[in-house]
Amino acid sequence: MRIRPAFWVTAVLALAADLLSKQLIFACLGLSPQLSPDEVLNWPSLCARLRTEGSSEQSSVGKRVWALLPPSARAAAVGSALGKAPDASQQAEILSAFNAVMCERDLVRDASLRDIAPLSNLLPHESQEVPQDRIQKLNRLVLEMAYPREIANRLLPQLKADPLLRERHSILAPLLVLQLERNTGGVFGVLKGRGYLFVILTLLALGAVFWMLRKTTPRQRLLPIALGLVAAGALGNLVDRLWFGYVRDFIYVEIINWPAFNIADTCICLAAGLLVIEIFSAEARDKPEAKGEAKH
Repeated sequence: MRIRPAFWVTAVLALAADLLSKQLIFACLGLSPQLSPDEVLNWPSLCARLRTEGSSEQSSVGKRVWALLPPSARAAAVGSALGKAPDASQQAEILSAFNAVMCERDLVRDASLRDIAPLSNLLPHESQEVPQDRIQKLNRLVLEMAYPREIANRLLPQLKADPLLRERHSILAPLLVLQLERNTGGVFGVLKGRGYLFVILTLLALGAVFWMLRKTTPRQRLLPIALGLVAAGALGNLVDRLWFGYVRDFIYVEIINWPAFNIADTCICLAAGLLVIEIFSAEARDKPEAKGEAKH
């Protein structure tokens, strides 16, 4: 296969732009649900509630946390409830138990939580696959609602502003909003939950790209660029599917309520436009040649 510099340069630059943009946007807008010591507002109250709920027969978040506490942390919780604040290492042990509970996938499926109005639209169904980071965020919300005076509220205010608890930042609202979406479907969110199907289609599409690349001629100047964009878009989303189990979308046109998309999707759409231009350009080139051959 002849080397096509336009194809490779376009593919590499577009793929780099897609992967870097996803990483940066999700790192900047993504909210880590992990608890830190400075987010505990009232250690004596928190420890007192843990001790009470841990000894209760009734199932609760506190009882789960208490079961995970090592003996030293339980002793610290009892001491704190009696007026002796836990030291830094004991605080770390208590928070470690909270953060472990936050990773439990069945916590947000607890039937008792279904009656809490703010959570009713957010809790997953039994058969629904939910990414681990989403589970942790929902669990963080459960902890904030269970301990509103003991744990700093970061998600509750966001829930009041946005009932769907989306991670978003307005740039040119309502025209452009950065909104984090985890897409298990195809371009613009079609066929959600069919990730395996799109892995197969992506591999077939990449095969078609390299087949078409071999057939390009020097006169088809836009075709290698279009194929490079398709390859970058396909690879960018394929990396997400294989690594995360979903595609990371973050560009949302709020004014028309268009599904969130990413740089890879944009590359594929631009490629389609370039292919249309290439087709019309080829027709325009072929007409004078056909007339010239007819005269001869």
